[in-house]
Parts: sequence; C-alpha cells; structure tokens
Amino acid sequence: MSSSSLNEQKSRESFHRLTDEKMEQVREILFGDHERQIDARIKVLEGRLERMELSLNSRLDALQARLDAVSAKMDTTLMSVRCKR
Repeated sequence: MSSSSLNEQKSRESFHRLTDEKMEQVREILFGDHERQIDARIKVLEGRLERMELSLNSRLDALQARLDAVSAKMDTTLMSVRCKR
C-alpha cells in the first residue's frame, strides 16, 4: 500500500470515528433523558415486583403451614376414628 492510500485510510477511519462520536452525542441529546426516565421506571417496577414476590412467597409459606396443620389434625382424627371401630 502506498503512503497516500494509508493516509486516506487513516483519514477515513478518523472521519468515521468522529462521525460515530457525533451520532452518539445526537442520540444522547434526543433520547438520553427519555432513556434515563425509562430506566428509572424499570428499576421501580423491578423493586415492586421483588417485594410482591417476597410477599407472595411469605403468604404461600403461611398457607402451606396451615395446610400441614389441618392435614396432621385430620390424620389424627382419622386414626382415632379407625381405632374406635
């Protein structure tokens, strides 16, 4: 490759890099605030979802404990009835 073609290639690469940087700045100006607002909303929703999941798991654990207690009581009652026969 000749030195002029190397210079042209470097010039094109520099131009593309500068263009990419400028496009990124334009994107930030146009969409940056909106994107940050959306990210904040997503974080709030994720937090709510996590709290709801913990609450649901806690309720399910309590329900399971109650079901286990009722089942144990029914087993005891059933054994008692069988023994009386």
